[in-house]
Amino acid sequence: MTARNYRTAEQWQQVFQLFEQSNLSISDFCRQHKLSTSCFYAWRKRCASLEVDTSPTTPPSEQWQSITLPKLNSAPKETERSWDIELSLPNGVTLKMRNHVAS
Repeated sequence: MTARNYRTAEQWQQVFQLFEQSNLSISDFCRQHKLSTSCFYAWRKRCASLEVDTSPTTPPSEQWQSITLPKLNSAPKETERSWDIELSLPNGVTLKMRNHVAS
């Protein structure tokens, strides 16, 4: 019975780099390196989902829009009205903001 080799995600990344350089089919590469093809496919999928998007992002100063709110201690003007804002995000988070002016 052969001993099992346990690899980290980083070690699997190195295996995938070797595979890319080998010009072999997955089955030939796995046979040559004594790997299970099912493990190869499972780890390839797992590592692909762990990869971080390294594309350039917008600088933080350009991501936010500044707004001005009235002072908390000031009495509401007659022209001010009540408002409700609800922001629903794709991940299920909802932000609710409310300003009710007493008549």
